[in-house]
Amino acid sequence: VIANTTTGPGGAYSFANVAPGSYTVQEIVQSGWTQSYPAAPGIQSVTLVSGVAGPTDVDFGNWMPTGFSGVKFEDLNGDGIRDAGEPGLNGWTINLTSGSIIIANTTTGSDGAYSFTNITPGSYNVAEAAQAGWNQSYPAAPGTQSVTLVSGETGPDNIDFGNWRPTGFSGTVFEDKNGDGVRDPGEPGLE
Repeated sequence: VIANTTTGPGGAYSFANVAPGSYTVQEIVQSGWTQSYPAAPGIQSVTLVSGVAGPTDVDFGNWMPTGFSGVKFEDLNGDGIRDAGEPGLNGWTINLTSGSIIIANTTTGSDGAYSFTNITPGSYNVAEAAQAGWNQSYPAAPGTQSVTLVSGETGPDNIDFGNWRPTGFSGTVFEDKNGDGVRDPGEPGLE
């Protein structure tokens, strides 16, 4: 190590009074940060010539992990909104994708909650893994959510998904022979 310095306001640093020659410059990455620039091995090479100003773009970039969360719920009335009393759904897989590549996945807990942590900042899509017998009501087609995560910031906590199960009902049309509005014994069904 020939010399070291510390960054100041705005991240700027400089070395002065350095002898001409070729040097390697690297940062000491701090805990909780990941170096993103320059690419691995994360060093910069500098050649200094006597009497010539050196480069001003010997830069280093870093990011902090981020994440987000949401809830998977049963949309009891199928309206695409989580209403009071609509329960969370346990055991559903939620996928985090970049393009068509699954970056990570997680499973919802007993209350339907899920979260992703330690995610690299960037733009992603979030989708549930469909389950047989269920129809997605939220979000609307194509049924995915977009999320943009920023270094060191807590992401959104409302990346939710809602589903409903098909149901049905039945009844009988009958001849109300006495017109009293009640199906009495002997009043036949009408085909």
